[in-house]
Amino acid sequence: MQMRDKARMASQRRFEELTLQNPTMGIKSEFMVKFGIASEQILQVSHDLKADLIIFGSKHHAYIETESHMPWAAAYKVVCGARCPVLTIRN
Repeated sequence: MQMRDKARMASQRRFEELTLQNPTMGIKSEFMVKFGIASEQILQVSHDLKADLIIFGSKHHAYIETESHMPWAAAYKVVCGARCPVLTIRN
C-alpha cells in the first residue's frame, strides 16, 4: 500500500473517532484528504463545497525544528483567504 493511501486511511480513522466522540447535532461535516500545500488545498475545498465554517487545528511545538511545516503560517493564510469564518484551535 502506498504512503498516501496509508495516510488517508489513518486520517479517516482519526476523523471518525473525533466525530463519534463529539456528536454534531445536525451539522453536516465532510471528510476529505488532499495532498499539496495545506493552505491552498483548504481554501480550494472550502470554496468548492461552499463551506459555512472552517475549523483549523494546529499544534505548537517548543522547537520549531521538530515540525515538518509551519502550521501558524498556514493558519494565517487560511484565515486571510477564506470566504467563511475560520475557527482556529491550538492544541
